[in-house]
Amino acid sequence: MADKEYLDIAPSYPLSEIENWRVLVAEMESGAEQRVARWTYPRREWDLVWNAAKRSTETEPVRNLLNKIKGAGESFLWREPTMTSRDRIEIGTGNGATRAWLLPVVEYSFLTVRVGSTEMYEGPDYEILPAAGQNGLDLIFFAAAPAANQAIECDYTDGFYIPVVRTKGNFQAKLIKGGGYDRSNMNFTLYETRGER
Repeated sequence: MADKEYLDIAPSYPLSEIENWRVLVAEMESGAEQRVARWTYPRREWDLVWNAAKRSTETEPVRNLLNKIKGAGESFLWREPTMTSRDRIEIGTGNGATRAWLLPVVEYSFLTVRVGSTEMYEGPDYEILPAAGQNGLDLIFFAAAPAANQAIECDYTDGFYIPVVRTKGNFQAKLIKGGGYDRSNMNFTLYETRGER
């Protein structure tokens, strides 16, 4: 994977998160339904708002990043601003040759790694190389390259998730009037991409 831009500036206001699943629903003549999940993992979306009154510390770095990635043109890495615990986070899909993968979590207290359905153990199966990846992020280095088409996943506790995201459309600026001054807040939605880690 080519190096991606990295945004780790927390938004000014609390963010909202949505998990989306792709599910196909077929209704039978009897009225019964059959449902099939098309995705192995959910795609998350986050609504972010930056206070443009803090222009030099918050808005300008975000605008600079959006200019570098051409708005919604390119994906980038984003660090969630709040600590979470998550199960079944996608690291990648094995190809039988690649042994080093960017770890999508930092500062965690507990990590479980699986290749396919097999749990891997730090030491004999893999090692974590701190700050060895792009933008100073950690790499996970496997003793043997995960086999082709094997899902590489992790669960973590009390860490910061770093997904690959795109902006959903272009950012918007909302002018808020009142109190004797005008303030423009910058807001946009990020959505998680797949297969780009």
